[in-house]
Parts: sequence; C-alpha cells; structure tokens
Amino acid sequence: MHQNIQGKNVRITENVRSYIAEKVQNIKVHTENIIETNVVCEFMHGEYFVLATLTFAKKIFHTKEKDKDLYAAIDSVFSKIEREARRIKEKSKHIRDSGSTKDLTEEDSDRDNENPHHIVTVGVYEKPLLSYDALFTFSKSSKKYFAYLPIKQEADLYTVKVGHYPEFLFKHENDDFYSVSIDEEANFAKGFNLIENASWNIKKVVLGMNNIDYSSSEKYAIKEFNVGEAVGFLMDEENTSDYIVYINSVTDKPEALYRESEHAFILIRLFNI
Repeated sequence: MHQNIQGKNVRITENVRSYIAEKVQNIKVHTENIIETNVVCEFMHGEYFVLATLTFAKKIFHTKEKDKDLYAAIDSVFSKIEREARRIKEKSKHIRDSGSTKDLTEEDSDRDNENPHHIVTVGVYEKPLLSYDALFTFSKSSKKYFAYLPIKQEADLYTVKVGHYPEFLFKHENDDFYSVSIDEEANFAKGFNLIENASWNIKKVVLGMNNIDYSSSEKYAIKEFNVGEAVGFLMDEENTSDYIVYINSVTDKPEALYRESEHAFILIRLFNI
C-alpha cells in the first residue's frame, strides 16, 4: 500500500504519522486491501483541516473535516470513513447470506458527505489494434471511453510494432471523438524512461469511410498523479473535462480516469490491482 501524508503549514511528526497509520489499520479490518492512502493536513484561520483520500479496488473514500485540534480532525475524518466501510461490509454480508446477486456499487449513489466515490477498474482492449479498427470498434460502442495498445506499421507495410503505451479514446457530448496518445520515439530516452517535458498528444478525430481525419491537435504535459489526486482533479470546480490521462505515481504506468457521474468513476489501466 502506498501512503502519502502531506502538511501545509503543519509539521508532520512521527507521532502524527503513527496516529494516521493506526487509523488506517482500523479501516482495513472492515474492508478490502487499501491501494493508496493520501492525507493532507493544513492549518488555516486558526483551525486544522484534514483531507483524506483512500483508494480501494472499486471505491474511493474522499472526506474532509476540520477542528481546532489536529488529532480531533484526524479522528473525525477516519471515523467517517470507518463508519462507511463498516456499513458496506455489513450490507455485503447481508447480501451474501440472503443469496442476492445485487451489486453494492449500484447502491446508495447519493449518500450526502459520507458517500464514497465509486470506482470501477477496467483494462485496455484485449488485443492490439490498428487505429482505424480501434475507432470503428469505439464508434459502435455506447461507452464514452476506450483504450487499446496501438499497432503501427513500418515503412515496408509488412513489419508491425505494438506500442508500449495505450491510446485513450473519449466521446464528448456532441459525439466528437478525442484521442490521447504519446509519441514514444519522441518522448522516451534509452531504457524507456520519460524525458523531461514529455507530453501527451490530444487530437480531435473524424472517422471516414476508409480513413481517419485528425482535424485538430494539441499537446499537454505528462503529469504524475495517484488515483486520489486524479479524482481531486476531476472534482475541481474549475475543471471542465470528464477525464484525465496521467502516469500513476505509484505504479509508473499510464492510466486514465473518466468521470461518469458525480460519484462514479472509471479507472482505465493496463492491469487490474
């Protein structure tokens, strides 16, 4: 499990780290393995603000509390998360005992501040594809996201090479297609390490009868996020996008997060944890 604790105008002592670690252990008793824990402690206007984001295989708990005492603020945050984790565990046990097949992730989508963000992890398409085939497959799908490993033909048209990084496709509300990819030859040094100032290519795509038209193209810097930070980015009031493509700072792998609704996210990655 990756754990990140940051302080803003707050010194994070060993006692604070140990206290948070103990709270995390209490939550692990009630639920599945925790993938990532991110806690930010901030002192502002005479109060301590504690923001905690805990990432699991299918859920994200994202909670903020404040108090004039730092430890009390930590208690409030983790009590809320533990209470929600216990509720889900008990409901899961009830469903198993009753023989129901109902998916818990479909329930309680709007539970006030105690509602966890639901995250469903999906992989890239099961086999590498040529760009046209990928876009054609995506155009026939009702989903607004798709990812695949691209096949690139060499100059002799007989030799093909499969990319290491997936290409991500998204549909906007007006059914415009957008492709987010990386030029591996231009952005990687020897040993497949990202060079400084590497960037994603984002293109607006028009699929013709036998061709692909990239009507516009722009670049943006490749950033590192953990899943919790990616959720925070998409939930920022100033953000207008439904998705973010990034390098996972824990796994060093490329992935994308797509926001389906206020509390539901799709995590697209090369493998499932």
